[in-house]
Amino acid sequence: MFLYKNIEIQKDSCRVTYKGREVDLYPQAYRLLELLLENPDRMWSYRAIMEKLWSHDSTPTQSTVRSHIKDVRKALRTLGVPEEIIENVHGRGYRLKLVHEGVQQTKQDYEKQDKITHKLEIMSC
Repeated sequence: MFLYKNIEIQKDSCRVTYKGREVDLYPQAYRLLELLLENPDRMWSYRAIMEKLWSHDSTPTQSTVRSHIKDVRKALRTLGVPEEIIENVHGRGYRLKLVHEGVQQTKQDYEKQDKITHKLEIMSC
């Protein structure tokens, strides 16, 4: 499970919730959000996102990535997430906005969680 600003991803069931409300995401949009939440301090270039989320058989474009980012943002707004959590790094890619004071989960929490997650079997949704 990953928790960021009350957005929760339950990896075992491939569910995304915000304050208990659930939203359905297409598989690639889910994987994109999961990728960002698993790596909260990383800036992801278009190329890195494409390599991580698509097989070598498919040929996604930057437009494809932008479309999935748009889908994730729309789904989070539908859930009532009050602010934009995915920021565009002009000309480079995307990253999560930094965690602010008062947010439930800190960088240290993510680091602990990351160590635990790598010990568990990663399921693909």
